[in-house]
Amino acid sequence: PKTNRFQFFGGVTLTTNDPFYNTYGGTLRGGYFITEMFGVELQYFNLTSSEAQSTKELYSVQNIGTDGLSYTKEYLGASIQWIPIYGKMTWFNKKIVPFDFYFGVGGGQTKTHVKGGIGTFQLSTGQIFAISKSFAIRWDFSWNFFSAKAINEDGMINNLLFSAGASFFFPEAKYR
Repeated sequence: PKTNRFQFFGGVTLTTNDPFYNTYGGTLRGGYFITEMFGVELQYFNLTSSEAQSTKELYSVQNIGTDGLSYTKEYLGASIQWIPIYGKMTWFNKKIVPFDFYFGVGGGQTKTHVKGGIGTFQLSTGQIFAISKSFAIRWDFSWNFFSAKAINEDGMINNLLFSAGASFFFPEAKYR
């Protein structure tokens, strides 16, 4: 059961849709479940970037630089989570593992390598696999939309962030 429980999540994150930069880092999240189907969550992403091989080749072969492109350094936000799908599966016929499939919508502030405090809209989806009453494995995709300067003009940036890690739930679950 999740009702009236807190969740703390820590994991690794990487941007999956940027052909010019390899962006990865960590995420910390804290949430509270109001009911079994609804919760709220605070999120923090801290990311680092390095040039992808394609960026290096663009510069060395074509003398085209990507200095004007924007990449994300941090995100701080909040979201509302909706958990409409839950179930159980077996792990090699040895253990029953409950899982939740959730969707989230929220917003916050993004900091790029050039500017901070950029308003951001976020959509997310993911799964939580309960290993015990207080420990779970979690993965998700977060799609962050914001406007930032790219090649001397403002444009919409879409970051698709993949995260995976571990969740801890507290206080102890009450039986129904």
